[in-house]
Amino acid sequence: MTEDDDYTGADEIAGADEVAAELGYAELDWATLDQANVSRHDEIIEMDLEALDDLDLDALDDLSRWAAAQAYADYDIDERFQAICLMIVRSEKQHAAIEYGEICLELANDYMLDAAWDDAVFLLPDLERHVPDDPTIRARFGAMINLLRGNIDDGLAVFQELVDEFADDAETLVTIAEDLLGCEQPAAARSVLDKAEELARSDNDAELITAIEEAREFADELEQAG
Repeated sequence: MTEDDDYTGADEIAGADEVAAELGYAELDWATLDQANVSRHDEIIEMDLEALDDLDLDALDDLSRWAAAQAYADYDIDERFQAICLMIVRSEKQHAAIEYGEICLELANDYMLDAAWDDAVFLLPDLERHVPDDPTIRARFGAMINLLRGNIDDGLAVFQELVDEFADDAETLVTIAEDLLGCEQPAAARSVLDKAEELARSDNDAELITAIEEAREFADELEQAG
């Protein structure tokens, strides 16, 4: 996995503008929130490093913590960003304005980019809990971790089990193929894309066919680079 992969890696951390549409924020009307809470968030996200370091993170709610995490990201202090993200995804009192699944995915991708394998494995139960609509999330990320740390046979075996289980689900197959591409396994990805394309063309799903074609182009790039 590399930082410029099309299919993996962390999204860019956004600033405070139009926050409801940005990473880590739930879609809701911010006018319904406590405005003192919103103002505190806006204050923290613009803080200098000295002020950030003086924050009592344990006393903050998750909205303010997410502001602090982003501020540290702006200073390229990845360890602090990751530590605060972990506080958020393990928080016992969730905030309505926070999209916990997105932050958990961001943290998982960061761990994998940093080759922090133990941290990534430790996060798998949190991924499963915060992304309940994706029944493959824990297995897929576990398989990616195995591939990226060199356990190729183990990783590919799990992906094959998922392919067999979701053989009639074209979208899931494309997601699996994209994961394989992110782990620089273009040959395995092509096999999955072939199955997905057959289903997509049967359903006349033009959008998914386009995604499959783009994935194949990326597979070509990987093979040429290798």
